[in-house]
Amino acid sequence: YKGQRVVVSYYLYQRVRVNNLQVDKFPVFDGFLREDLELPIMGQRLGGAESVVLDGVAYDRLLLARYAAYPLKEGRLSIDSMAIKANYYARSGGVGDEQDPVENLFQNFMQQLEPRTWSNRSDPVQVEVQPLPLEGRPASFTGGVGDFEVTSVVDKSSVRVNEPVTLVVKVEGRGNVGAIGQPPVRWPEDLEVYETKSRVTGSPGGVSAKIFETLLIPRKAGKFTVPEQELGYFSPPEGRYRVKKAAAIDLVAEGQGGEAPAPAQPAGPQGTLAQKGDADGAIAEFRAALAVDERELVGERVDARDVDGSVEHVELSGIGLERRKAAIRRGHRGQAARAAVR
Repeated sequence: YKGQRVVVSYYLYQRVRVNNLQVDKFPVFDGFLREDLELPIMGQRLGGAESVVLDGVAYDRLLLARYAAYPLKEGRLSIDSMAIKANYYARSGGVGDEQDPVENLFQNFMQQLEPRTWSNRSDPVQVEVQPLPLEGRPASFTGGVGDFEVTSVVDKSSVRVNEPVTLVVKVEGRGNVGAIGQPPVRWPEDLEVYETKSRVTGSPGGVSAKIFETLLIPRKAGKFTVPEQELGYFSPPEGRYRVKKAAAIDLVAEGQGGEAPAPAQPAGPQGTLAQKGDADGAIAEFRAALAVDERELVGERVDARDVDGSVEHVELSGIGLERRKAAIRRGHRGQAARAAVR
């Protein structure tokens, strides 16, 4: 089926000892999503050999590489070949050969001085990929094909209002976990949900997991229920869709908690008051705060009246009666100066 996990293994069958084994060509999985499971050939150490019989002949078999391939489309696809080369030393004679032991020993010694080079490649394999059925497809299906389990947990079950909670949903099993999307959920009101982050982990045994982490923030006190996580997936051995669920989780938010950030208050129609050393400085800071270009102030008239040389506060009206910004407040009591930008 499309998306079904196909394990592809490449082996070396040998009857003589080889060394300096190299890969001339790695396989290209055109039309598949490839996952590396085991690559002994990359470390030049193939591990233990197993004895097998192929077409009536005994061989030592060693694993070169193992991949998981997931078909991305329907139809006939080809699993590519792997090409290798190596050096080996030919054996003289065989079982039952009658040779003089001294002569045989001499021939073996001479042959060890002249290694031979050998190269070969595996045959490509054709795979027929079927489309996933539409019948019986659950609403919670997000692309999973294989056999999976789903679990969920929160890092805290009791929090203050406006305190964040992390929900972790884990989908684990054998199959195309990388293609699985976050299970769809209807979240309760007053539980603010932020963007989900996900990552995929794997193991040489072929069991993989996809982990979804979602930040939740309760905005009022009370008891919340984090909904159950439902995962629909297709089971190739059964030829049908299945559904697994992770139980709902209770979450309690207490008290008022820390206050949420207050929204910025718009300036009033008469401007705002703040501290500053003098009228010129106040106007300069006002201009900088609003990122007003010098050219925008050309031709504007600035009127500053100082009662006795001291400044208590500066009141600024917006340019064009639009944007207001706080000026700076400082000075002596009872005396005032007003700077107006028109």
